[in-house]
Amino acid sequence: MVLKNVTIFIDNNGNHKAIKSYSFENKTSKNDKERNTVITIGIVNVICQIGVYFCLLKFEQNSLIIGITGFIITCLSLIIFYYGYYKKFKRYKYTNIIYIIFQLILVILIVLRMSQYICYSTIHKIYYLDIKDPLNNINENYFSKGMDKSSTILLRCCCGIIFIIVWILGLKNSYYLYNETTQLVKKRSNIKKLNKMKTEPIQVGTQKANWNQPCIY
Repeated sequence: MVLKNVTIFIDNNGNHKAIKSYSFENKTSKNDKERNTVITIGIVNVICQIGVYFCLLKFEQNSLIIGITGFIITCLSLIIFYYGYYKKFKRYKYTNIIYIIFQLILVILIVLRMSQYICYSTIHKIYYLDIKDPLNNINENYFSKGMDKSSTILLRCCCGIIFIIVWILGLKNSYYLYNETTQLVKKRSNIKKLNKMKTEPIQVGTQKANWNQPCIY
């Protein structure tokens, strides 16, 4: 870590004194960059969620309620995420973790349900098995014995998988932002501690220097 604005003062008596003034990075540009990153991640993930919804909406009986519920969860977690990086309150970085957790829950639920669709369209079609939905919410027009519309289901699931991959990449960038924020907070905390340190002059010449006092050159 490079520390800037460190001045060494030597008075007429030959006394050395380190005058510290460690500057922070440009907080305004850094904050704008973080907020723009949060907005970009949020927009990409919302678009991906809407894309997944339109790919799979015909497969569930209560697809509208499911879609609205997921959208509300995403919006609330995104608001918390953005608010944390906008206000920069203490431990604001954990709003990022909250967002990631809620989004991962949605992704896992969608992937599990999509795996069920693919299983019905392949194994149940090949062996001509009866279809029994544990949630009793599947659209029987698409999922019936024999799976006449299996090709449509598989095509929609493939499109949904593409949206999910982009969605996960957005969450990956969100995690990178969390790590970057953690390092930045740690760095600023160290600089604050260094700026609070008191330095005293070190005598040179015939006098003995007090090496127990911190002095940074």
